[in-house]
Amino acid sequence: MRILAGYQNPQYIDQLGRTWSGDRNYLGGRAEQAVYEPLVRAEDRNLWLQYRGGEEFSYDIPLKPGPHELHLHFAEPIYGVDPIAGGGETSRIFDVFANGANCSIRSIFLAMPEIQK
Repeated sequence: MRILAGYQNPQYIDQLGRTWSGDRNYLGGRAEQAVYEPLVRAEDRNLWLQYRGGEEFSYDIPLKPGPHELHLHFAEPIYGVDPIAGGGETSRIFDVFANGANCSIRSIFLAMPEIQK
Protein backbone atom coordinates (compact mmCIF):
# COMPACT_ATOMS: atom_id res chain seq x y z
CA MET A 1 0.00 0.00 0.00
CA ARG A 2 1.33 3.41 -0.97
CA ILE A 3 -0.30 6.62 0.30
CA LEU A 4 0.69 9.96 -1.21
CA ALA A 5 0.26 12.38 1.70
CA GLY A 6 -1.58 15.57 0.77
CA TYR A 7 -2.59 14.29 -2.68
CA GLN A 8 -6.26 15.14 -3.23
CA ASN A 9 -7.08 12.80 -6.13
CA PRO A 10 -8.02 9.13 -5.68
CA GLN A 11 -4.72 7.78 -7.03
CA TYR A 12 -1.46 8.64 -8.75
CA ILE A 13 0.64 6.38 -10.97
CA ASP A 14 4.30 7.37 -10.76
CA GLN A 15 6.91 7.27 -13.52
CA LEU A 16 7.90 3.73 -12.50
CA GLY A 17 4.31 2.50 -12.84
CA ARG A 18 3.64 2.22 -9.09
CA THR A 19 0.15 3.17 -7.90
CA TRP A 20 -0.18 5.55 -4.93
CA SER A 21 -3.55 6.16 -3.31
CA GLY A 22 -4.56 9.71 -2.57
CA ASP A 23 -4.21 10.97 1.00
CA ARG A 24 -6.49 8.97 3.32
CA ASN A 25 -6.79 7.43 6.79
CA TYR A 26 -5.60 10.64 8.45
CA LEU A 27 -6.89 12.63 11.40
CA GLY A 28 -6.09 16.34 11.56
CA GLY A 29 -3.58 18.40 9.66
CA ARG A 30 -4.18 19.80 6.22
CA ALA A 31 -3.17 19.05 2.64
CA GLU A 32 -0.62 21.57 1.40
CA GLN A 33 1.44 22.34 -1.68
CA ALA A 34 5.23 22.47 -1.42
CA VAL A 35 6.73 25.95 -1.72
CA TYR A 36 10.07 24.72 -3.03
CA GLU A 37 11.14 23.22 -6.34
CA PRO A 38 10.87 19.43 -6.46
CA LEU A 39 13.85 17.39 -5.31
CA VAL A 40 16.63 17.24 -7.89
CA ARG A 41 17.35 13.51 -7.66
CA ALA A 42 13.76 12.30 -7.21
CA GLU A 43 12.66 9.51 -9.54
CA ASP A 44 9.33 11.27 -9.90
CA ARG A 45 9.25 14.90 -8.78
CA ASN A 46 5.44 14.91 -8.68
CA LEU A 47 5.61 12.72 -5.56
CA TRP A 48 7.05 15.67 -3.63
CA LEU A 49 4.69 18.48 -4.67
CA GLN A 50 2.14 18.04 -1.87
CA TYR A 51 2.17 16.94 1.74
CA ARG A 52 0.11 16.75 4.94
CA GLY A 53 1.13 19.44 7.40
CA GLY A 54 -0.02 21.08 10.60
CA GLU A 55 0.74 21.05 14.30
CA GLU A 56 -0.81 17.65 14.99
CA PHE A 57 -2.02 14.93 12.69
CA SER A 58 -1.94 11.18 12.53
CA TYR A 59 -2.70 8.28 10.24
CA ASP A 60 -4.67 5.21 11.26
CA ILE A 61 -4.18 2.72 8.44
CA PRO A 62 -6.17 -0.52 8.71
CA LEU A 63 -4.12 -3.58 7.75
CA LYS A 64 -4.76 -7.29 7.80
CA PRO A 65 -3.06 -9.23 10.63
CA GLY A 66 0.46 -10.41 9.91
CA PRO A 67 3.92 -8.98 9.38
CA HIS A 68 4.24 -5.66 7.56
CA GLU A 69 7.16 -3.56 6.41
CA LEU A 70 6.92 0.21 6.80
CA HIS A 71 8.78 2.70 4.60
CA LEU A 72 8.45 6.42 5.29
CA HIS A 73 9.71 8.96 2.74
CA PHE A 74 10.25 12.58 3.72
CA ALA A 75 11.24 15.94 2.28
CA GLU A 76 11.35 19.21 4.17
CA PRO A 77 8.75 21.52 2.59
CA ILE A 78 9.49 24.66 4.64
CA TYR A 79 12.92 24.62 6.32
CA GLY A 80 15.02 23.75 3.24
CA VAL A 81 17.69 25.90 1.65
CA ASP A 82 16.97 29.60 2.29
CA PRO A 83 14.24 28.74 4.83
CA ILE A 84 11.19 30.97 4.71
CA ALA A 85 10.13 30.10 8.25
CA GLY A 86 13.37 29.71 10.20
CA GLY A 87 13.73 26.25 11.63
CA GLY A 88 16.57 23.89 10.98
CA GLU A 89 17.98 20.89 12.81
CA THR A 90 15.55 19.44 15.41
CA SER A 91 12.60 21.37 13.96
CA ARG A 92 10.91 18.12 12.93
CA ILE A 93 10.81 15.62 15.77
CA PHE A 94 8.15 12.94 15.90
CA ASP A 95 7.33 9.39 16.90
CA VAL A 96 5.97 6.51 14.86
CA PHE A 97 3.48 4.13 16.49
CA ALA A 98 2.09 0.86 15.15
CA ASN A 99 -0.65 -1.02 16.97
CA GLY A 100 -0.34 1.49 19.79
CA ALA A 101 3.36 0.78 20.37
CA ASN A 102 6.33 3.01 19.61
CA CYS A 103 8.31 1.55 16.70
CA SER A 104 11.72 2.21 18.28
CA ILE A 105 11.99 5.44 16.34
CA ARG A 106 12.16 7.85 19.25
CA SER A 107 12.87 10.89 17.12
CA ILE A 108 14.10 11.44 13.63
CA PHE A 109 16.05 14.49 12.55
CA LEU A 110 15.33 15.22 8.93
CA ALA A 111 18.15 16.33 6.70
CA MET A 112 17.76 19.35 4.46
CA PRO A 113 16.69 18.30 0.95
CA GLU A 114 18.78 18.99 -2.09
CA ILE A 115 16.51 21.29 -4.04
CA GLN A 116 16.64 22.62 -7.55
CA LYS A 117 17.36 26.33 -7.82
